[in-house]
Amino acid sequence: MLARADSLMEAHPDSALTLLRHITDSKHLSSPDHALYALLMSQALEKCYIVVKSDSLIRIATNYYKTRNLVRAGYAWFYLSRCEGNRGNAQGQANALLKAQEVASKVGNLKLLGFIYGEKANEYDMQQQCDSAFYYYRLSHSFLKKAGDRRNSVATLIDIGIENFSINRYDSALYYYKIAETEALLLGNPLLIAAIHSSMASVYNSQKQYSKAIHYYQLSLHTSDNYDFSKWIGIAETYLLTNKLDSARFYLEKCDNPRNIAPKYYQLWQELYEKEGDIPKALYYAKKVYTVLDSLNKRSLTVNFADWEKRYNYQRFSAENSKLAASNQQKMNFVLMLLLALFALIIFFLLFFLYKKKEELILQQKIANQEKERANLMEQQHQLKEMLRKKIDIFKQTALSLSKASMQQQNTTNDTDYARQLEEALSNIDAYHNYISSRLQTQFHCLSRKEIHIALLILAGFTSSQIADLLNTSENTVNVNRSAIRKKLKIEGKSDLTDFLAHF
Repeated sequence: MLARADSLMEAHPDSALTLLRHITDSKHLSSPDHALYALLMSQALEKCYIVVKSDSLIRIATNYYKTRNLVRAGYAWFYLSRCEGNRGNAQGQANALLKAQEVASKVGNLKLLGFIYGEKANEYDMQQQCDSAFYYYRLSHSFLKKAGDRRNSVATLIDIGIENFSINRYDSALYYYKIAETEALLLGNPLLIAAIHSSMASVYNSQKQYSKAIHYYQLSLHTSDNYDFSKWIGIAETYLLTNKLDSARFYLEKCDNPRNIAPKYYQLWQELYEKEGDIPKALYYAKKVYTVLDSLNKRSLTVNFADWEKRYNYQRFSAENSKLAASNQQKMNFVLMLLLALFALIIFFLLFFLYKKKEELILQQKIANQEKERANLMEQQHQLKEMLRKKIDIFKQTALSLSKASMQQQNTTNDTDYARQLEEALSNIDAYHNYISSRLQTQFHCLSRKEIHIALLILAGFTSSQIADLLNTSENTVNVNRSAIRKKLKIEGKSDLTDFLAHF
């Protein structure tokens, strides 16, 4: 029966309540069943608009579920807040609602969070804190929509519209009502549609579009619900504004319990009697308006949800801090012992570190000495290369004149000197370029000695014409040799031979 009532709760709370009332021996149920019965009965009574002021039933659920089932615990705290609100216990209401929010946030219950934020919005609305009310209504709508609760997400759209209406934002109110109407028509929910039409009628009434107001009020009356009193009062106001006093009286008399809009109800009676010229009765209802407003203002002064939320958070943080302080004292003793052990370890590691540091310094000194030797060697190599470069430059300046003289005076001692100078220059070029001749011969065995000499002269910057003079041959022969060298080195047609040799 409990499982059946739970499944009916959302769509048919009246049927769920009937089932639960058949359980006459709830006190003899097991603890889990008794807790579930308490929660479901509180839900069913609330959904059927039966005001419950005693908290004894719902506290069975909060006490049981707080450590066992956080999802149900969240709902139990939520319905306890409703119960505390019915009793007029503002602090108890705020504390229970904030406890429900804390639990729902912990388990990520989007639907319950949507309900909680909607409840908080209502509280801020009562305090006329519009910005906070708007914020929580939108938050409520967002969470309910994410949870897939289309019916209640539409209800929050109506609430947002009502909030806009209360501060005279008529266009914004109609905007939200229209969105809600579209959603409600898709759902096919007549109660929601009736509530939307009634709300739209209130807006048109304020805009002095009385015919539209009457039209939507009449549409809302097609479905009777728990808020018929509000519709009757709205229609009565419209008829009163259009001076149809009999019609206004008819609908005011239908409303025997104006609930939370009692000030409006009594004010309409006052205005009706003023228009009829019945001053004593008008004064009587004026006093009732004053009395109800004074009562509401006193409640508003005692119910400041923002203050209760701050107090709740302060108390929660204080309790948590006390637990932390006790826990920290135990941890402190452990930490002191641990610090002593760590201190001993640190001393050991410091000594070990100093020993290692000493070894590292010795090693670094060795490396520094090696780097110094390497730097000296590099400097010597640099000086050698610089000397070779100067010799090559001198040869470049004098070699051509010497080669021409040798060609003119063949079989003379100058030929021998020239050949010696050329051989020395080739050796210098080879040494300057890190003995490229050996590397070329190693990788390209097919290169002849003459081709290697030509390659060295190309690398030194000599042109084909200059090389021909130096080697006492024709420029054409040198070009043929150049082509042979490119072919043997497998150099593509567009690549530069000198660049290839320089990077080999």
